[in-house]
Order: sequence, then C-alpha cells, then structure tokens
Amino acid sequence: MAFGEILATLRKSRGMSQEQLAEQLNLTRQTISKWELDQSTPDMEYIIKLSDLFGVTTDYLIKGGVYAQPAVPEQQQVQQSKPPQGYTWCFFGGLTFTSMSLVGIIALAICSAFNPWSVSYNRYVFDGFIGFLMGTNTLWLFVMLTVTALIGIALGAFGVIRNITYKAK
Repeated sequence: MAFGEILATLRKSRGMSQEQLAEQLNLTRQTISKWELDQSTPDMEYIIKLSDLFGVTTDYLIKGGVYAQPAVPEQQQVQQSKPPQGYTWCFFGGLTFTSMSLVGIIALAICSAFNPWSVSYNRYVFDGFIGFLMGTNTLWLFVMLTVTALIGIALGAFGVIRNITYKAK
C-alpha cells in the first residue's frame, strides 16, 4: 500500500476532510491532495506529526500495512494497564466461598452448643463440637465446609497475588 493511499484511508476513517487535516498541520489542502495522490511526499517532520495525529507508527505510514501494524491508541493502552478481570473475580469468588463456608461452620457450632452430644467410639468419648458432628452424622458437612473455605482462601490469595504482580510489571 502506498503512502498516499494509507494517508487517505486514515484521514477518511477519522471522518476528516483534506481541508481539516491541512488546517491541523498548517498546510494547504493542495499539499494534502498531492500527498494522497503520491505526487509528492511529506518531510520527516510531517510524517511524525501524522503518526501522532492518527495514532500509528511512522513505519506504518512509510511502509504500509503489509509491513507494519498501527500503534495501539492511548485509550487502549490505558485499558491494558488495568489488571485482567479474571483475577479480580478470583478474589471475590474466593471471598464468597470462604465467607459462606464460615457461616456454615458457625451454624454447626451454634447447633452443637444448643444440642450437646456425647459419643463413644473405640474406647474414646467425644463430646462438645466433635461429639455433635459425630452424633448427628454431620462430620462430612463440616469437612466439606472446611475444604470449601480453604479453596476460597487459596482462590482469593491467587487473585490478590496476580493483581499485585500484574501491577508491578
């Protein structure tokens, strides 16, 4: 793709007329027209100004789209500096898992306080919270809630660590 064709494409994609572009560069419309028709080429000073104006690299302007890619506009660069959303969701998902599990464990503890049990198992006597869990056959629920809380803590920690390491880059 020739320089003139690239310039015309960039100008039109921004909805600019040749007059508007000429005004921004303090040139005449005829100069812009000659550039777009490849009848003349701009000095390096104007290539740099065009590069800044359209948010593309000078290589893209000079070599064309086959050899170079346009630069990332500033708005996209700002968006890329934010941590990826997946890591934020890791933190909040972990927080949710942990808090729900702790609520379940606290509910079991409250139930054991109001409904005490004493269980004998292989010459051992269990009472209190463990006796309640064994007597009401809810030990499996306690184990599941504990494992879920640990997974939630790990997931939340992973999200926090990834956000910190991403910001450090």
